[in-house]
Amino acid sequence: MLGCCAADRDDFLRAAQLVGASERIGTERPGWSESRTHKSLLAAQLENDTRARLVTALGEEAVQRAVVAGRQLTFEQAADLALGRTRPAP
Repeated sequence: MLGCCAADRDDFLRAAQLVGASERIGTERPGWSESRTHKSLLAAQLENDTRARLVTALGEEAVQRAVVAGRQLTFEQAADLALGRTRPAP
């Protein structure tokens, strides 16, 4: 969802990296995956719409690179990125 918030501010590179970070956190944090399994249809649609906006703004290859970069972030680095304490990697 953090990626969705960044995309709403037209901060597309940050958004794509936060999408990747969220995917990684989903595989590493106990209980995270289970709670995500029960997400609402509205949340799922929002995530799909965000990915479409990212591809439109950045292109498919750039989105994939940014998502991969986001997956490399630690939880703390992702939090800093989400809070604007750091800039997205180029």
